[in-house]
Amino acid sequence: MNKLLLKGQLVLILMVLSIMGSKAEDITSLADLRNFSSDTWVTYAPANNTLQFIGRYNNNYILWDGTGAVSAYNLNGKSGGVGLIDPNSIYPVGTYLNGSFTCKYEPSYHDLDDSSDQYNLERGEAGPIVPLEMSVGDLVNNKNVYQYYYVEVSGTFNHTEQSFVGDDGTTINIGDGSSISSIPEITVINESGHGKFKGIYIWNGETNVFLYPIEEGYFKLDGVYIATPTFDVAEGNVEPGTVVTITGNSDKLVYTTDGTNPTLDNGTVVNGTTATVTINETTILKAIAADNDGNVSTVTTAEYTIHVPGDITTIAGYKASTDDSFDFIINSDSEYKVYFGGAYYPYYYTMYIWDGTDGVKLEAADGFTAFNNFKTGDIIQSATFKIIKSRGRKVVTSVSNIVKGENEEMPYVEVTDFSTLTESDAGKYIKVHASASRYNWGINLYDDDNNQGPQLNNDLQLKDITIADCDGKTGTFYIVLNGQWAAYPINKDYFVPDAPAAVAVEIGAAGAATFSSTEALDFTDVTTVAAYIAKEATSGNSALEFTRVYKVPANTGLIVRNAAGENAGAVSADVPVLAGEADNVEGNLFVAATEEIATLPSVDGEYTNYILNKKNGVLGFYKANGKKVAAGKAYLKMLTGSGAAEFIGFDGEVTAIESLTAENANNEIFDLQGRRVAKAAKGVYIVNGKKVVLK
Repeated sequence: MNKLLLKGQLVLILMVLSIMGSKAEDITSLADLRNFSSDTWVTYAPANNTLQFIGRYNNNYILWDGTGAVSAYNLNGKSGGVGLIDPNSIYPVGTYLNGSFTCKYEPSYHDLDDSSDQYNLERGEAGPIVPLEMSVGDLVNNKNVYQYYYVEVSGTFNHTEQSFVGDDGTTINIGDGSSISSIPEITVINESGHGKFKGIYIWNGETNVFLYPIEEGYFKLDGVYIATPTFDVAEGNVEPGTVVTITGNSDKLVYTTDGTNPTLDNGTVVNGTTATVTINETTILKAIAADNDGNVSTVTTAEYTIHVPGDITTIAGYKASTDDSFDFIINSDSEYKVYFGGAYYPYYYTMYIWDGTDGVKLEAADGFTAFNNFKTGDIIQSATFKIIKSRGRKVVTSVSNIVKGENEEMPYVEVTDFSTLTESDAGKYIKVHASASRYNWGINLYDDDNNQGPQLNNDLQLKDITIADCDGKTGTFYIVLNGQWAAYPINKDYFVPDAPAAVAVEIGAAGAATFSSTEALDFTDVTTVAAYIAKEATSGNSALEFTRVYKVPANTGLIVRNAAGENAGAVSADVPVLAGEADNVEGNLFVAATEEIATLPSVDGEYTNYILNKKNGVLGFYKANGKKVAAGKAYLKMLTGSGAAEFIGFDGEVTAIESLTAENANNEIFDLQGRRVAKAAKGVYIVNGKKVVLK
């Protein structure tokens, strides 16, 4: 008994921990699920008798609460979860499921699916299913939004072709119900005509969309139905003389132009299925269709405005304009400046402009070759763009009066949340802190809350920028938006990587190494590695003296050693990046290699260059002789003086340079200043490149 209890408790704990691993979001309706764009744990406790089972599709259980729908993969527990439905039994359509559940919602499939889903739901009685009234056009144009919804649509049903044409003219397929299991056999309706159709809306993930009936009486014919007439010109601003064609599908049309509702006794009557109206002034056009028996349609209404466009002088005005044609005139001054934000062509014929607040992407059928000599940040002192609207988009047909102003650093706006961006933000120059990750040909950007933002590409005419430099890094980006999902760098400094918290220092078996860092470093609390700069000696026989440093400026050449002492061997340390003021390292003879030096010459004008090396067991500084110096290392640069020594000896205590000797001495003896000695007395000498003490 105790073992069984323990096992049950363990299983419960594991399930709870699994769910707690990702914090569940509370939702108040199934429609709330559409707010999530990535996999999210959710908890739902619907009011009694609101959540209903309305059928199975491809082994998924469809749940409906009158506001939204979702498919549930594990209601029978077949993936290891706690099952609610016996797969061998048939639940009546409309069965209420009362209680609560906590599941992982997957928006890519619009389902609840995870092996540890918890359905604390109890089966109730079956009740009527209340559909959501919608238009067919809304369903078809928002396929993934209304997946699995139970809807009622108005239109014309053709039972022979099993198709349905909504009142808005959009067609949808009708399923025969065989794909929806767990429903009773339904009487097939063999009537065609106008009416209302009820069914589950399902999109197959490709192009086809269907309505599936799930209960009796899924289609009800209206009485005599006359389709509402249509206008071939959308309402809004039109040119004088615009001709609007009215189309119906019955015996006659009736229209008015004074704003009153047309009836069989009010308005202009035209026999047939088409009529035309010429618009020369602001007009409210209304129309109905009618048959010869007096049956009429509902009213179609459109308001047309005659508008003579004026000149637009700001980007905000350009974006707000609904005119079909206008002149966009730029005149920059001290108070209002418009910047050239980049262009790419010949493929897309697009350029960006920006005024510090608003930006826009301009498109031209013939390109923007007149701006070939502009570069990012150039002020557009003046320009006149001729604009027309084509297929709903504003297009530049010509540009004149172009004058280029000075180049300035463009002002930016700071963005912290990518989810706030829209397509209307195209042309905006932004600063954003983000992480970067390569995807196909571009770099995806994610803000600090991991919201995906625009993909960074390099299609602008900026051949010397490599966007791959930011891949896998986090930092601050300065970019021009091409809308919500694309952006471009505009100069080499478009990305500033975050400074690391610490920099690794590695010392090999020799116990010492040269080193430099692009970050300022703080060695104060580092116990395993000591850092030194080198200066000319001020006393004694030494050529150089070393000074230990702790707070080191960026790009300072150093020699670092194992802090344990001479011959201590290899060691490493993570040295923190310096937050405060650095020490004074003026006079340091070490030069930082901020990038790889492929061949470092021994002689550099009046200086001689030395690199740290170990020859014949002697660690010291030897003439560079064209050797490579890796980035992050350093070399010694000394005034040549009366003669350049081949070798600068270096003791393990890192206190001073002890000697200057010729390399490969061949039994010759040199003192610690590099002078040949004919006969050595007591003291320290360099013999055949080795340090020797004579007593």
